[in-house]
Amino acid sequence: MTSALKKQQKSISDLSEIVKYLAYDIREVRDGTARSSNVRSNTSKSPQNYTSTIFELWEDIDALFKEKKTHEKQSMARLYPKVTEKIWDLVIKHKKGIAISDTTVRNFHKKITKNLKEDTLDSLKLWVSKQKGEIDSEPKSWS
Repeated sequence: MTSALKKQQKSISDLSEIVKYLAYDIREVRDGTARSSNVRSNTSKSPQNYTSTIFELWEDIDALFKEKKTHEKQSMARLYPKVTEKIWDLVIKHKKGIAISDTTVRNFHKKITKNLKEDTLDSLKLWVSKQKGEIDSEPKSWS
């Protein structure tokens, strides 16, 4: 065998080992047994007890997500980015709140967000208001 062929076989063998470890890591993450780097930090994933208006907002969002999941027949993992995109559009059109990520929406919905910023709450409230028909997609102009 030539040295080039031996190098290729070694590379293939190394790649095979890497794939085996990646599959193992993926199974750990899927099954929830993987230990992240923040296991002992302040970012625990335990459910938060939202109070007053934040809890009411959470209830509204939870109900809207359940409704969307039923009607659109999609997983939550696919709904969060869609909702986030709609929130971005509303934030831009109404010049209120901030553009938030789908992770922010997911974490709030799963009650694992500890400290919500006022702008984030404004963005979520804007989307809930739109879904309830309380506001239009386009803000009214004052001309």
